[in-house]
Amino acid sequence: MLNKNQSLVIHFDAQIDQTNGKMGHSVLRYSENPVACVIDRNHGGHRTRELLNFGPDVPIVSSVAEALPYAPEALLLGMAPGGGQLPEHMFDEMDQAIAGGLSIVNGLHQHLSPRYPTLAPGQWVWDIRQEPKGLGIATAAAAELPNRRLLLVGTDMAIGR
Repeated sequence: MLNKNQSLVIHFDAQIDQTNGKMGHSVLRYSENPVACVIDRNHGGHRTRELLNFGPDVPIVSSVAEALPYAPEALLLGMAPGGGQLPEHMFDEMDQAIAGGLSIVNGLHQHLSPRYPTLAPGQWVWDIRQEPKGLGIATAAAAELPNRRLLLVGTDMAIGR
């Protein structure tokens, strides 16, 4: 859905200076996508390098309305709210993003695509945690492969497991 040329606005809500916004911080640090600006309601008017020592130095704005003049194409939810659910006050922000023509990259456990059944051509809501249809449970099928394998394990929920 997202191609590497599409410009982003990363929405941290009020977590840009906290350690639990893994998705937003990782995209800011490593993504090939240009980042037009970031949203943090507590740090609007500043720049990312005033708070972070990584990633591009981009403006911090306080809302989606303030981000739209920077012409992002997609909004990426970069914060990590408790329980993986979008805080109630954020639904207005998502509605403004959709109305402003932005697509949404959503890494939360809560799916947002059902809220927006009708979108403009080329606009989308990508619920990253939506498992593919037909995905089964683990069967250890890799044990039958003749080649050597390397297990790669990541972290989950900012606890390092």
